[in-house]
Amino acid sequence: MTIGGRILMFALIIVLGACATEISKVERKTVDVEGAYTVDPQITWSEFPGASTSSNGLVWTVDGLFLQRLDLFGGIEDGQALFEPSGAEEESLPAFHAGMRESEIQELVLDTLTQQGFVDVEAINLRPADIGGRKGFRFDLIMSTASGLQMKGLVAGVIVNDELNLVLYTGTRLHYFAVRQSAVEGIIKSITFKGGAA
Repeated sequence: MTIGGRILMFALIIVLGACATEISKVERKTVDVEGAYTVDPQITWSEFPGASTSSNGLVWTVDGLFLQRLDLFGGIEDGQALFEPSGAEEESLPAFHAGMRESEIQELVLDTLTQQGFVDVEAINLRPADIGGRKGFRFDLIMSTASGLQMKGLVAGVIVNDELNLVLYTGTRLHYFAVRQSAVEGIIKSITFKGGAA
């Protein structure tokens, strides 16, 4: 099957699956992320509250979760995984720990994505970044789905009061990552922490 065919197949899956998931529209107004920070959505997104969601966060997409997905994590505490465990996963999910270095958080994200079913997951260009007026970090991702669909991603994060706050955006390398990337960059720039900058 061609890459275009795979994309169409995934789009059909998500459309058919939408009937079983409560989808809500994210209006273009300030959104609170788990009481940790707020963002401006930039565009109209759809929220999937039951979509293998984070333990502390929101899951958004425009074109379908298999085409592009934005996870906004807020206030991940010491010992907590990024995603809710299920069954046998519970003890094996990688977890955040207070005091982790940026490189260790990068490894946490890579291990989490691998556990979520992605393959050949690599991180590149780890760098400092201003996130909501605080000293944070960013890095980029390349990976594939188990069926061979090539994906790209970006991560922006910062630790505030020993809690991890993270933006994780992934999408197909062909078209769907790029088509919403500017909106995601706007969201990252709009992050405002409770209490303002440090």
